[in-house]
Amino acid sequence: VSLSAPALAAVRRMIAGEAVTQPDSGLSAREWRELMAALER
Repeated sequence: VSLSAPALAAVRRMIAGEAVTQPDSGLSAREWRELMAALER
């Protein structure tokens, strides 16, 4: 899976325990859906 810089930042925030949502992630709705699918969430 290839991640954009904002997607990688969102994943890092999730790993740190932060509850990240699509609006505060900086990702488009499409990119957010793809990221959640890749993470199986």
